[in-house]
Amino acid sequence: MIENPNSNSALKRIIDYTFGIPLFILSIPIMGIVAFAVKLISPGPAFFIQERVGINGQTIKVIKFRTMYPDADERLEAYLRANPEREAEWRQIFKLDNDPRVIPWIGHFLRKSSLDELPNLWNVLRGEMSLVGPRPFPHYHIAEFDREFQELRQSVWPGITGLWQVERGGTDVQIALDSYYIRNWSIWMDLKILIRTIPVVLLAKKAHY
Repeated sequence: MIENPNSNSALKRIIDYTFGIPLFILSIPIMGIVAFAVKLISPGPAFFIQERVGINGQTIKVIKFRTMYPDADERLEAYLRANPEREAEWRQIFKLDNDPRVIPWIGHFLRKSSLDELPNLWNVLRGEMSLVGPRPFPHYHIAEFDREFQELRQSVWPGITGLWQVERGGTDVQIALDSYYIRNWSIWMDLKILIRTIPVVLLAKKAHY
């Protein structure tokens, strides 16, 4: 387990396991159905593992449902070569509207509903993530932030959901929302964010995951 130096770490882990264990058990049938749907539409592994930056800057392997084609990197490279005007968009937020890498139907649904993050519950149980916190980003994304914000983010566990996700603000407000959450954390804030996450998933409202 990765240790959090924050004095509230013990209380936060109690919340994570109190809610995380039953959520993981209840989600097993759902994950089975989703895994089958992914493999049915796009042959290949149902899960995708990506290295991201966790607490104290340590690298963690985040588990997600695969929403992209197995040759996603090659598709992205070819798309940006053919559409150089979109490269600025990619370099700025590392996301694309109508992303050519995303598999049809199930990929878009999982991303819009954020259900592709459901396997992150395993990362929570492993002590690598929390239910609530700043989203873990790949190293190349973290490198775009200034050093102060990088250090602030890495002082807490990354989360499955967070203030930025439920507010659904643009990337321009991400630093402000993540910073506010980290500096003003409370058990009540976590519970409120968890409750606000429910309609985001059930109504498939697009969020930043």
